[in-house]
Amino acid sequence: MFLAPLLFVAGVYAFAPTPADAGVDYWTEYWWLFLVFVTGATIVNTVGISGSALFVPFLIFLFPLVAYPLEPTTLVKIGLISESFGLSSSSLAFIQYGLVDRRLSLSLVLGG
Repeated sequence: MFLAPLLFVAGVYAFAPTPADAGVDYWTEYWWLFLVFVTGATIVNTVGISGSALFVPFLIFLFPLVAYPLEPTTLVKIGLISESFGLSSSSLAFIQYGLVDRRLSLSLVLGG
C-alpha cells in the first residue's frame, strides 16, 4: 500500500508521453505544487468537502499569478478527474465497511 504512490510516480516518469528533449527540469518545474496540493488535500479530507471546491478556484485565481493561465477546458478536466477520484475512493470505502445496501445500489445503478 505504501509503495503505490512510488510505483505511480515511477510509472509516469518512465512511460508518460513527453517531448524528446524533456529532462529532469520537465518533471520538477512545478515541485512547489506538491506542497500546495498536500495542504489542500489535508484541508479537504479534514473538512469533508470536494477536492474540486478547493483546487479549481486555486487553479483559476492563484496559479496564473505564479505560473501561467490554464484553458477553461483544462480546468473542467481537472475538476472532473478530481471529482471522479474522490467519489470512487469514498464509494469503495463505504462498500468496504459495509455501509452500502448492495441490492439497492445495484438497482439504482442499473436503473440509471
